[in-house]
Amino acid sequence: MNLKSLIIGLGIVILLTDCSSKTKTIKITFTEMYCGGAAPPEEMLKDMETKKPFSNREVEVFVNGSVSPTPLKYKTNDQGELIIARKLSKKVAVSFYPTAELYDTSANRDLGYQNCYKDFINRNLLLVDMKNRAKLIDYSVFIMCDPCAPPHP
Repeated sequence: MNLKSLIIGLGIVILLTDCSSKTKTIKITFTEMYCGGAAPPEEMLKDMETKKPFSNREVEVFVNGSVSPTPLKYKTNDQGELIIARKLSKKVAVSFYPTAELYDTSANRDLGYQNCYKDFINRNLLLVDMKNRAKLIDYSVFIMCDPCAPPHP
């Protein structure tokens, strides 16, 4: 092996190392609450209590760590990983719940519900420091029922 090959190989390794640090990966697992009306079968409850990858699901990402009317929509991969470019912002907030109805300005909107749901969203955001050097974050979320909606019959 000559010196030129060694330098090229070293350059490729440095380039790949540098590229890998340009993203932050959040590996998400979840359990969930039963939100239906009638009591579900026991097997269903056990399945809902078992941690699973948050695979192929949409999440909303907000730059600067606070909820706004224009979230970035991301989809997790098959392993439940959310991959975000570090240069997006110094801090991001991730919502596992849809936020579009927070910004409904129609005349028939329910302001009491809207305020309740906004509080719920803000309490359940995952705040991510994009400057933190850790490339991988493991996060487990408990998906809850909407506490602001009327109960199911």
